[in-house]
Amino acid sequence: MEQGEFCAVKQAYAEYEEFAQSKLCGRCLPCLLAAPLVFAALEHLQHGRGGAAKLEELRFLARGVQLTGRCKFGHEALEKLEKKLAEAADDFTAHAEGSCPQRVCPELNRYRVDPERCTQCDICRTLCPTGAIIGDPYVPYRTDNRPYVILSSRCNGCGMCVSACPENAIELA
Repeated sequence: MEQGEFCAVKQAYAEYEEFAQSKLCGRCLPCLLAAPLVFAALEHLQHGRGGAAKLEELRFLARGVQLTGRCKFGHEALEKLEKKLAEAADDFTAHAEGSCPQRVCPELNRYRVDPERCTQCDICRTLCPTGAIIGDPYVPYRTDNRPYVILSSRCNGCGMCVSACPENAIELA
């Protein structure tokens, strides 16, 4: 992430990953069983999948490990996650619904082409690594030039088209 950008879901994932790599001992069954489930839920949320069910699952896991775990490290890690879920509830809910309020997560960025500003120069379409931009370059004598459209199902959110567009016709939707 660049300086000044903050995503609560990415931060929660990074903090839990740090706990799992350095302090998860494996002697306590609740922590050991919860770890892959917490990672899976946070991964789903990072990619805008899972909905409210994943948020509830995270809350359940955090509360369960705090109640049944035996070591202070597991308690602290899941308590920290539970606090983050409460403090940044709007961010987590937005991720569950498929968007990132801070526009930090490229996989959740959705772009659109403004037809008023687009000159159909074809630069964006040729640079798109996933082939998410469709349309025809402008040909003066034709009247059936297809305007450019970004297919969100193919778009990976990399933003290459935004920086390549000389007319600034591509924007976050």
